[in-house]
Amino acid sequence: MFELLPLLNKNGGFLWDSLIAFENGNLINVSVALAAGVALVGELEVMSYNFDIICFKHCDDRSIFCREIPGRCPVCSEVLTDFSQTPFQLPSPFSNGTDKPTSVIIKPSSGIFLDTCYTPENDLHIGIVDSKGRIFEYDQRGLVFNDLSNWRHCISLDPRVPESWYEHWDKIIIDLSRNPQWNQSNYHPLEFNCFDFVLEFIKNLGCNDFYYGSKEDICRDLIIPRMRESLRYISIHNNLRETNYYIP
Repeated sequence: MFELLPLLNKNGGFLWDSLIAFENGNLINVSVALAAGVALVGELEVMSYNFDIICFKHCDDRSIFCREIPGRCPVCSEVLTDFSQTPFQLPSPFSNGTDKPTSVIIKPSSGIFLDTCYTPENDLHIGIVDSKGRIFEYDQRGLVFNDLSNWRHCISLDPRVPESWYEHWDKIIIDLSRNPQWNQSNYHPLEFNCFDFVLEFIKNLGCNDFYYGSKEDICRDLIIPRMRESLRYISIHNNLRETNYYIP
């Protein structure tokens, strides 16, 4: 038995030519009517503000961060021929959401973490990725499926759910997405939002190693620890926008 549900476009309207297809409860296909003018999401362009960060130490214990290794040490001005700590690329905390299956992902409600206007006070948006890399989220448009262009630069909150849970994870998110309560009219930016959607998913999942009883628990125990390390990366990145090296 097939069941077809409409997708939402970026402006919040239903794309009746783009349907989520279910067969016996399993998501099996998404068809897009190009003749109706619905464009496929392309690859995100490489932006000038997204650059690699290199870290090394030379003449003392201070870490030196740079976009490329300078010819001379910024601390002692000696020509760089050796290092007390070999240069390495600082791991970025950001990833493409669809590359993080079976996870919870966050991003700013507007823009990306490396925008010059981003601050820790900005609102966050949260979504769920199934085992096949498909993204489910809930916002003012209602339930949204696979709006991939908005999740190419996010933070993955890996729950480390065992592989034996993957099928159950997918079943819970599919069942949840079919619940009519996640419609556009029920959305409220404070009282019924993306965090309620994820919280309901976590409760229905029933995994003792990945359980949070409230939105406050999700923020305190799941989001804030990851945000601390991400904010450090953002701070270093911002300091390197206009200069080649930065020493905290």
